[in-house]
Amino acid sequence: MKLNPLGKNLIYVMGAPRSSTTFLQAILDTHPEIYGGPELDYMYHIVNAFKKMCNSVDNGRITTYFPDREYLFDYYRRFLGEIYERKLNESGKKYFSEKTPFNTLYFKEYKLLFPEAKIIYIVRRPEEVIRSLKNIRHRAISFGQRPPTMAKDIFTSIKTIKDYYSNKVENSSSVLVLKYEDLQANKEEIVKQICGFIGIDFFPSMLNPEKQHHDADDVNDDLWFNKAAYLNKKAKGKKYASLELSRLESQAVKHVFADAPLANSIYNNYKKSTVGKAAWALLKTNHLIKVMM
Repeated sequence: MKLNPLGKNLIYVMGAPRSSTTFLQAILDTHPEIYGGPELDYMYHIVNAFKKMCNSVDNGRITTYFPDREYLFDYYRRFLGEIYERKLNESGKKYFSEKTPFNTLYFKEYKLLFPEAKIIYIVRRPEEVIRSLKNIRHRAISFGQRPPTMAKDIFTSIKTIKDYYSNKVENSSSVLVLKYEDLQANKEEIVKQICGFIGIDFFPSMLNPEKQHHDADDVNDDLWFNKAAYLNKKAKGKKYASLELSRLESQAVKHVFADAPLANSIYNNYKKSTVGKAAWALLKTNHLIKVMM
């Protein structure tokens, strides 16, 4: 199967880490016409280079090699297209779905490169994302590992995740914005909505992606991916406590995310206060103290 140069048979799953992008990718991969594989690590570096090269074309620094943006677009489309197309040919599927949370930070660049691609953007309540990262930190420590950078502490998690909510994204013929909570509460309705958006038939098997093997299952690790929970089974062996955010941490999250475009609908009635500001300042101070120690 050939990849359409403008991405007509390309799907991007976007959203902040801990927003159920992995689960959504598994749902798509369950469809007989879609290949949804593991995350393509460091792909965002390539797209970041594309972003910088666009600026160099615009200011005339590299026009000897790329006379205009279209030359540059064509080069990157062929480069990325070969990666996607090879897997399409191997799998025999019609659509290629790519799910790497870091891609979300380059939403505009992906839209430029593949204007006909379908982008499914899932949004979860920020405090739940931060709480989940708090648990990732706790789990890493219990494994004897250093916590991932974005889960180092609450301040770092908030500061990092804020960028994922900064895109101004609206529903269109090429973009579908979903709420994590809606997917959890009304799975069948939302999955049918996704199928209609892509232009494919709905298959009941998509409601139970855990019953099918996915290539991503082979590379997901226990730190980020709780397979027992994913399979809806009782976890065997070591149990991990689910930590909640403190009141101070919750106030700081609301204060920081209140003006983020993708959190507007979540915090539309929230008014910034001195309490939230003070909570955020305290987390920042604690973070700086730890850095200096």
